Amino acid sequence: MPIGLLEGKQKLTKYFSADPGNIDKSKTDQDDGQYLLDLINDAFKKHGLTCVLLFGTALGIYRDKKVIPYDDDVDVGVYDVDVPKLVNVVNELIKHNCCIERVYFNRIKMQYGNTKYHFDIWLMIPIRWSNIHYKVFGLKWFNSFTYYKKDYFNKEKLLEVKIKNTKYSLPNLIEDYLQTLYGTDWKTPIQGRECIERGIGSRVLLYFFVDHDVPSKFSGTGGLSTWKPWCSKFLLKYFPDKKFVKRFKHPDLTQKNKKIG
Repeated sequence: MPIGLLEGKQKLTKYFSADPGNIDKSKTDQDDGQYLLDLINDAFKKHGLTCVLLFGTALGIYRDKKVIPYDDDVDVGVYDVDVPKLVNVVNELIKHNCCIERVYFNRIKMQYGNTKYHFDIWLMIPIRWSNIHYKVFGLKWFNSFTYYKKDYFNKEKLLEVKIKNTKYSLPNLIEDYLQTLYGTDWKTPIQGRECIERGIGSRVLLYFFVDHDVPSKFSGTGGLSTWKPWCSKFLLKYFPDKKFVKRFKHPDLTQKNKKIG
């Protein structure tokens, strides 16, 4: 059974189902990302589970010592062996006016009350010796859509940081992890630079035509990608008004290209 696609779906759908309308819209919930993160973190701790901060949430806590204020999404990870106990955590969050929007093969997507915030609880699945076909390639973890060779999610090696009397767990080798996701300039706050993971097919196809501001597998928004110079010139000459030509930025600085980009 492939790690992630089938195993994760089987684990999550056994215990969880979507109930997107199960929030009280009459309540006035605290529309604050830091409040939501602490709510989630506390729920995990209350029920004896490790809550690992991931993606932009890990970036904000490690770099800025707080949730990035313009990020409306919170991302945390749960170990696959803890999925049965995760039921208690999710029920705790539902009491705080959260609801399950959708159950994916690799995560549970939840909405927080009548606020702009939603959050994802991602599976972290270790590559075990029973999956020898993954082991031979040196793979250690599956998380999100990616197989990692580095031991980012080893429970014994997680980085623990304390901010205002609250402890958070971050991936091991945190700076390497953040550079893998956001590139070498991950320390520079850039509002509106949203990293979304691309599928493998998309990465392979775009390799010949597009340059990326962040690692290509996390460049899933048009604002992070730029047509290669030769490709930009070709497209602007023969297809200047097509929608796909405007999908990514153009590297040339002519007035025409400024309008397109």
